Order: sequence, then structure tokens, then C-alpha cells
Amino acid sequence: MGICCCTICGAMCFNAAQTKTLEIALIILNSISFVLIILCLGIIKFNEMPKANLAFFIIMLLINLAYLIFSIILRYWRAKNVIKEHKRSLGVSLSQAGFILGIIQFILCLIEEIVFIIGCYRTNHPCYRNDEYYKGNYPYYRRISSVDCFNKDSSYYIDVITWGQEFIAYITFSYLEIAIIFAIILFHLLKNRIQMKLDGPPQVHISPQVVDPYGAPYGRDVIVVQPGDVVMMGGNQYQYNPYPYAQNQPNNMPAPNMQYPGGNQYPGSNDFQMQEKIS
Repeated sequence: MGICCCTICGAMCFNAAQTKTLEIALIILNSISFVLIILCLGIIKFNEMPKANLAFFIIMLLINLAYLIFSIILRYWRAKNVIKEHKRSLGVSLSQAGFILGIIQFILCLIEEIVFIIGCYRTNHPCYRNDEYYKGNYPYYRRISSVDCFNKDSSYYIDVITWGQEFIAYITFSYLEIAIIFAIILFHLLKNRIQMKLDGPPQVHISPQVVDPYGAPYGRDVIVVQPGDVVMMGGNQYQYNPYPYAQNQPNNMPAPNMQYPGGNQYPGSNDFQMQEKIS
């Protein structure tokens, strides 16, 4: 829930920022991700773990490197003011590629986080399959520093992947998941702005408000007055009667004009007519 709120707020802030700011933010996000992945590769003992862990980290490193190169190229083209002209189509293509790579890397990061947890446990507990078949043979996962699991139960712990290494890995996973989401949003915004040749946020056009002939905007409250009701107009009370002369006039003859309070005339028998003021 916290990640969702953070992502929504970040997207709103990015959408209102200048395009130059988006490109710089993308470079910073990818640079930090690149440093964290390199740090994990240098600290964690991947040679003692299942090979899948190292493979996932190398793939994420390559994707992140491509991210970083794309963002630097986009920033360079905008600084040279060529991204709006002959580099425009290439800029859109790079943004689309970054968007797709971001989705792939996010999925890989989620998978690697699960694989890493399992790999750490199996590396630090090499005898967790110490049943009759494996007893006296080799651990379930063959490692460089193999352990004789004879007469050892599944809780045997050798502390190859230390707590500090696991902490660095989990910090990296947490940052990558948030940074990749922001990178996907940034690449999407950049693609739209490159297509529209914008250096800033899109302009918001507000339609003019429609008003009636008397100056009041549409959407005001409407009060329905029934014949015989007493209404207040100009501080005086009047009894509403739409056809005060209908009984005294010949058929199809319009009623005489009546002066409306305020000076406006409403001709015709179907117009708004008021009886005399109620004393």
C-alpha cells in the first residue's frame, strides 16, 4: 500500500516537472541501481549459491546499464536541441525500449528475490535433505566447499551467506522495485513529450464557463413555483398565478403585458404573471 501511494504521488510530481528534470531523475535512479547491483555482485558469495542467482543479477545489471545509456542519450540530445527534429523518432524508440525493459526487469527482480531467499537457505543449510538416501553422500545442492552431512540434521547451519550480505541484497531488491516503477513512468512521460515536442508539462485547456442572459452560470438551483404559491420578490410578497386574465379574455387572445419587478417586460398570456402584492 505504501509503495502504491508513493508511486502515485511520484507520478503526479513527475507529470508537472520539466522534461529536463525527468531526464536527470532517470539518470540518478539508474545510477544508484547500477551501483547497488555491482555492490551485490562484489560482496555476496554467489559461487557458493545456485547458479540461477548469479544469472539473474547479471541480467538485471545489463538491463540497468541499457537504462542508463538510454537516459544519458536522451538528455544529451535534448541539451543539443536535436531531439525535437531529426532525433525525434529515435528518441521515441529509446523511450519505448526503456519502458519495455523496465517491465521485464521488474518481473526479473521479483523472481530473483524469491530465488535468492531459497538459495540463501539452501546454501546455509546444506543438509536440509539429510534423509536415508542422502546420508553420507553430498548435500542436496552441490557446492564448492562441500559438507559431509553424515549424522547431521536439516538444521545444520554453516553461515556462508552472512546476515550482512543478505541485508545488502534486500536493500537492493527494495530499491530496485521502487526505482523500476518510477523509471517506467518516466520513460512513458518522456515518450509522450518527445512526440509532442514539449520541454515542459502539457498545457491544460479549460473551457469557458457558459452563463445565462442574466449573468448567472448554468447549474444554479431551480425553485419550482406552483400556482397559488406566495413568493418573495424585491422584498415584497406576491401570489403566483400564471393566467390572471384567462377568465376575462376571449379565446386565443393573449393576455396584456405585465411589468416584472426590476423593469423587464414579459408579454403574452403564457408569461410569468404575478397577482397584486399581498399586503
